[in-house]
This record gives sequence, C-alpha cells and structure tokens, in this order.
Amino acid sequence: MMEKLSYEVRKIAEGVWAINEFDMDYAYVVEGERRSLLIDAGTGTGDLRGLVESLTGLPYDVVCTHGHVDHCGGIGQFSKVYMHPADVPGLLKSG
Repeated sequence: MMEKLSYEVRKIAEGVWAINEFDMDYAYVVEGERRSLLIDAGTGTGDLRGLVESLTGLPYDVVCTHGHVDHCGGIGQFSKVYMHPADVPGLLKSG
C-alpha cells in the first residue's frame, strides 16, 4: 500500500499560508478581500488544488514565478495559470 503524501501548511500571517511540498519546494496562498492568489504550483505530486480550496473559499488565480518543474509541474491541476511568456517554451519542451 502506497503512503498518501501530505503537504505541511503553516499560516505565516493573517490570510497568508506557506505550503511545504514534501521538502522539495514552497508555494504560497495569499488571501485578499475578493480573490486569493496561489504563488507557484509545485511539482504536481499531490492534490495542491484541493489544499488551496480548503484554505480559501474565494476564487483564486495561480501564478508561477518561473518555469522550473518544482514551481510549475502542477499546473495541470488548474484551468488557468499565469507565467512569464519566456518560460513557456521551456515548459513545453520538458512536457
């Protein structure tokens, strides 16, 4: 039986959470008044989308800081992701 992976979540300020993805990388959720923001989408090895939706009941946007797999490997869990256009070609090559 395979062990289910879980994220370590730490609230670092009111409406701000740091998400440790299995000691590989960090993502952050920042909650505003009307929308929230997920900064980086991790590797895609866990249910990041489900976790984000458990932290905030607000609609949210997803932004990747750069195109490395540990920061945008999980983009397939989200319908729309923002990233710098220069990172897109490298991401498409690796996938």
